[in-house]
Amino acid sequence: MFRNARNVCAVLLSVLLVTGIMGLSVAQMPDWTPPPAPALKAEVRPEQPNPAWVWRPGHWKFEGRDYVWVPGEYVEKPLRGEHWVHGYWAQGARGEWIRIPGHWQP
Repeated sequence: MFRNARNVCAVLLSVLLVTGIMGLSVAQMPDWTPPPAPALKAEVRPEQPNPAWVWRPGHWKFEGRDYVWVPGEYVEKPLRGEHWVHGYWAQGARGEWIRIPGHWQP
């Protein structure tokens, strides 16, 4: 009998822990996540102002509850010989969309 009581207690404790953990993860879920970003816009590059500058393409930025287009621009190249990796939107583990910003990479 003592053995069965211990098993019942272990099962109840497990259930409480699992429901507590589930409750935590549900509480952390966002109420609303933005839809996927629209397709990138075609941009006409203006003349390069300086050979040491590189074109950084435009991208969609999420503001409030809508996407806003940030136009491309020329930026100065880093001296270390890195190249620009364009930012993008990726879907997270919970279905939310996350902006991976553009960055310089060796």
